[in-house]
Amino acid sequence: MRRIFLDSSVIIAACGSRSGASHAVIVMAEIGLFKVLISEQVIEECDRNIINYL
Repeated sequence: MRRIFLDSSVIIAACGSRSGASHAVIVMAEIGLFKVLISEQVIEECDRNIINYL
């Protein structure tokens, strides 16, 4: 299975729009077209940016 690495910009953009390419990437991973990889640093960056946005 093909693996892709997602950075924080893809994750945050996917959360904000159901019609963008980032959301499509998440959907494709959900249906099993590839496996998503993320790092702890990406999770921390997403947390920081989402908290600052709220």
